[in-house]
Amino acid sequence: MLINAGYTLLCQSKAEAVKIGTYVPLVHNQPPEKAWTDEWKGEHPTVQENTFQKGKVIYFSNQPDRVSYENGHPDTRNLLLRSIAYLAPEALRIETDAPESVHIGLTRSSVSPGEYIFSMVNTSSAPVRPLRNLIPVHKIRVNLHLGGSPLQRFKILRSQGPVQILEKDGKINLHLELLEDYFSVHLQLKS
Repeated sequence: MLINAGYTLLCQSKAEAVKIGTYVPLVHNQPPEKAWTDEWKGEHPTVQENTFQKGKVIYFSNQPDRVSYENGHPDTRNLLLRSIAYLAPEALRIETDAPESVHIGLTRSSVSPGEYIFSMVNTSSAPVRPLRNLIPVHKIRVNLHLGGSPLQRFKILRSQGPVQILEKDGKINLHLELLEDYFSVHLQLKS
């Protein structure tokens, strides 16, 4: 059972769809003798798998992304991560030791094959919102698995300190000494 702190669209499944999770109506925790339901399985799917042409899709009729962002609950984060791993097991992978307050983005060009922009945004700060002061992050390592093509060239677009970029075993390794607010690099792989 997953928590739901967002909105849920009550929908019906097609016959060929696989229901992974269903909607459970609100269970009030007070009074205690009424804090349960006789049936946990509902008719409205919240998570379902279906196929379209040559691909698979997982549809969420609720908002696991919003719940993960707002509540930080690991169950919804794991649901999203496992769904991605299931649907795209050979996807581009990014591994890093950066704290979770560093947001990472990888953009692949739809015009030039093998061209990417990798970026990092630091949102590390005191627990006050809106952000007033960023706390710099030091010594970040990143491993990019971009399909094994060799790195042809790169260009640092923005950095606050020294950056080392190496290629090893089909991976691109980045070592940043300092991330104050934003880092980006343009990567061109050999085609």
